[in-house]
Amino acid sequence: MPHIWIDLANSPQVLFFRPIIDELRTRGVDITITVRDFAQTVPLARRMNLRFTIVGTHDGRSRFRKGVGLVRRAFQLIRFYREMNKKVDLSLSHNSYHHILASRLLGIRTITMMDFEGQKANHLAFRLAHRILLPIHFKREYIKKYGADEGKVRFFDGLKEEVYLWNFEPGDDYIAQLGIPRDRPVAVVRTPPDYALYHRGEGPFHSILRHLRGRASVILLPRTAEQKVRLSREFPDFFIPEDAIDGPRALYWADFSISGGGTMNRESALLGTPAYSTFQGEKSGVDEYLEKLGMLRYVSSPEEIDIRRKEGHRILVQGKKVLNQVVEYILEELGVV
Repeated sequence: MPHIWIDLANSPQVLFFRPIIDELRTRGVDITITVRDFAQTVPLARRMNLRFTIVGTHDGRSRFRKGVGLVRRAFQLIRFYREMNKKVDLSLSHNSYHHILASRLLGIRTITMMDFEGQKANHLAFRLAHRILLPIHFKREYIKKYGADEGKVRFFDGLKEEVYLWNFEPGDDYIAQLGIPRDRPVAVVRTPPDYALYHRGEGPFHSILRHLRGRASVILLPRTAEQKVRLSREFPDFFIPEDAIDGPRALYWADFSISGGGTMNRESALLGTPAYSTFQGEKSGVDEYLEKLGMLRYVSSPEEIDIRRKEGHRILVQGKKVLNQVVEYILEELGVV
């Protein structure tokens, strides 16, 4: 039985890999999962009923601490692998740099996936990985820029969020289930990734939060404990969940969303909810594609946000195509297609 080792380093990766794991297991693939204790990754993995081992934590904002943490967690993963005492045929992650480095040092063939050109650590991942899976809208010039030979790249025809949203079930009104009144438009708001190397400050984000106060019911999703404490004090009238919530359902039932990152914007767009981005860095090819389609709007001031109830509900994901493509690429790498 072929054996794959998957590392989940950040919260969105749990949703992304869950259907991939299910599909691979139906094809007779044995899977080991490690999880980094960061943001909502661990509670989400538990809620998805994944069996996993926690290895390492987040290393903070500074480049120095990130560099030290990269090496430290890589060797923690190497120790985990050796103690597991079981041969792995393939390592798989969504640009888990620690995992890619550890796998290379262990001599394990490695696949990585990525959908954002502005992540400088692509220099490491693209060089070390044996195979790279990218969305078709990824800007081609960045492949060579990050040191990868185009021969190691495979493209899937869509967005990575389609992998897990293809069979999305909205259920009943999730906003009501969270106890949030519907007397005003409802916004799901995600803080900027201010710990990330590619992020260039929070831009208009804070002024947008102040603008929403009294005009919308806000579900505010901090990325870190520090953000949560600070924002809870400043915006006590916003709903800040104590535990991980069902993000896609919240987005589907909300009237609009605002995020300083990328994944939630794309989820919102695919689930038919107006999406606004406050991101100040370089736009990804995927987000430029959504912007051209009118499914995502970049804003630089609070006044650019249309605070109103959306008209109806719709889902814009077209079937299982992207999931099937990703799984076939993985199986091809295993040599079991």
